Amino acid sequence: MVERQEELIRRVGIGLGIATLFVFAFLAIFYGGHVVLVAFAGFLLAIYFRGIARFLGKWIPVRTRWLVGFVLLAHAGLAVLFAWYAAPLLEAQGRQLAEQLPEAVGKLRDTLRDRSWGRPLLGAIPDPSSFTWRDFRGLGIISSSFSFVVDLGVILVVGIYGSLEPDTYRRGLLLLFPPRLRDEAARVTEKAVATLRRFILGSFGSATIIGVGSAVGLAILGVPLPVMMGLIAGLLTFIPNIGPMLSVVPPALLALMQSPTLALWVLLLYGGLQFLEGSVITPMIQRRAVKLPPAILVLAQVLLGVLAGPLGIALAAPLTALGLVLMNELYVQEPDDVPSDSPSEGVR
Repeated sequence: MVERQEELIRRVGIGLGIATLFVFAFLAIFYGGHVVLVAFAGFLLAIYFRGIARFLGKWIPVRTRWLVGFVLLAHAGLAVLFAWYAAPLLEAQGRQLAEQLPEAVGKLRDTLRDRSWGRPLLGAIPDPSSFTWRDFRGLGIISSSFSFVVDLGVILVVGIYGSLEPDTYRRGLLLLFPPRLRDEAARVTEKAVATLRRFILGSFGSATIIGVGSAVGLAILGVPLPVMMGLIAGLLTFIPNIGPMLSVVPPALLALMQSPTLALWVLLLYGGLQFLEGSVITPMIQRRAVKLPPAILVLAQVLLGVLAGPLGIALAAPLTALGLVLMNELYVQEPDDVPSDSPSEGVR
């Protein structure tokens, strides 16, 4: 009876601790949410770089630190090649999109106006005469926004240093815990990082497949600006639920300018790609990652969208995955006893 009471008290204490942690996280996001989310994005980038290096280490017998350096140099080279060859093409297609999309929206409004069932929907579609290139500059590769450049720089710095020296930051994190809890904290930290690693690499794989598949499919169908549409589809794949719905709008409107049949084919193409991604690609790549309940993910996207805007929506999925791992490891699967080792033995 006494043991059950102690077990109940311990679980209630852990539950209160987790609730307190979420309250502090909420306050941190509310008052300094942008900084916290930018730092978390840098942390995810570090896990991404480190994850590729660990994957290469299965076949290349070289120290992980050297492999991380190779991964960083490879990404820098790809960024230079992208800026040299692809950026001008995407910039040109972005300008064409800004010119053609208002015309496509106008045609859609005309189509709805001619049908009785479509007239109630006209109020939800903006007037295309108000569209300008400025409204679509966010689709470009290079942004002139100073805050964007600063955020990107912080994310890159955190990602690079975090991938090169992960143990330094891991030890610093573990030192925040009492010595008797450091073994458990190390285990939970490793579990969380491993889950985020699989989640991130799976997301990049899905985004690549969706982006390339969209571009190739649209090019075969003859839809204008297939490269730009593929890039948009790939980037929006990182935002579950909301991203796929947004990615189909521009190509469907451009296809509608040519014929309703072509627009229908675009909808079928994107529907098929999303079915393939959700039923085959993601389960295969992320089969050992935490499963995100759709309702919880939607609520997290709404909450973070209200608190932090687009950046919060983009990071809602990995933050939700991290929260579920912590809840599962610290509360649902709480160990019977906590090791009490010395500080030197607890930090490795």
